[in-house]
Amino acid sequence: ATLAKVKALLEKGLSPTMLRAWLRCPLDFWFRYVCGLREPDSPGARIGGDVLGNALHGVLEDIHRPWLGRPLIAAEMERAIPDLGNLLRARLSTEMPPDRLANGQPLLQVGMAVRAAENFLRGEARSVREGMRIVPLSLEEELRAELRHPDLPQGVRPAIKGRLDRVDERDGAVHILDLKTGRVDAATLRIKEVTVDALRGDKGYAAQLLVYAWTYLTLHPEVREVHTGLQPLQRAAGSEGVFLRIGEKDRITRADLPLITGLLAEVVGALLDPGTTYAH
Repeated sequence: ATLAKVKALLEKGLSPTMLRAWLRCPLDFWFRYVCGLREPDSPGARIGGDVLGNALHGVLEDIHRPWLGRPLIAAEMERAIPDLGNLLRARLSTEMPPDRLANGQPLLQVGMAVRAAENFLRGEARSVREGMRIVPLSLEEELRAELRHPDLPQGVRPAIKGRLDRVDERDGAVHILDLKTGRVDAATLRIKEVTVDALRGDKGYAAQLLVYAWTYLTLHPEVREVHTGLQPLQRAAGSEGVFLRIGEKDRITRADLPLITGLLAEVVGALLDPGTTYAH
């Protein structure tokens, strides 16, 4: 019964978040994605992290969508900054009463989120003024590609899926960015090699970014290489992002695809191996 559920899950699509969960703790993966269990929402004064993050993503998406396919202009990015608070509160008011946002912890959370978004837009504007050419190519792009490898179990056709927060062309190079409202430790995005063991522990985001790169390059054969990284909105240095590094490389090329394909096939094989123990 468990194997049947895992097969159905893989055919529906293995997401980077699911892969990160399995690398961190196979039993937690089993509870959440195979059994469908969720931790109960604990009522409290704070705005849920997912709710606040989704609202902030939505605001930034609305600001950047008119720029799809054309270079950002610094002055127009800066003109969007004063209205960020109103836009964020308007989105959050669809999830909770507006008066709840005006007091206590929600008020502080909204203020911190607005400052993070302001820093991000100012950083983008500063990068453009300093000469960087930034062209948004897609926002919230849904990707889905079939995994094919000779080592996959017979009759299993897993799909790899994901949603990219943002894809830019920056000075002629494709950049995949996953926006984060919290801080990011650059060390967690450095791996020595493309293996399952190298991606365990605190390297879950590195695995996530690897899958984003594999899926994007698979579906965009005209693209030769990508930079893929996290964009912490609290980062004062601007909009550069913190990028995945494999050894000394800070980009994923088509030459890396066979290794990543083999890695994904190994994960699928482990998920479907009757001898696998889902343990903490």
